[in-house]
Amino acid sequence: MIGTILRFTNLEEKPLWLDEIITGLFTFGKGYQAIPKETFLSLNKITTLFEYEATSCSEIAQLLAEQSTHPPLFFCLMHQWLGIAQNWFGEASL
Repeated sequence: MIGTILRFTNLEEKPLWLDEIITGLFTFGKGYQAIPKETFLSLNKITTLFEYEATSCSEIAQLLAEQSTHPPLFFCLMHQWLGIAQNWFGEASL
């Protein structure tokens, strides 16, 4: 219980780790090429990297085969879950 409290205290102020960003990109069906290089990104541009767009599990698997060594099942399930959550809660809450 103490660990849970410490984990979620000031969560919005904690920075994202690189593995969390990469997980987000592959979950949304985007890869490393989606990140602009040698430029500063505005907050609006960063949020567009993590917008939900329906894609198939085979497209996510193909992207992972080209750019990563991770198996696709987790990313496919996470993508499906985000689609369900968007339908339930609406786009504004994701």
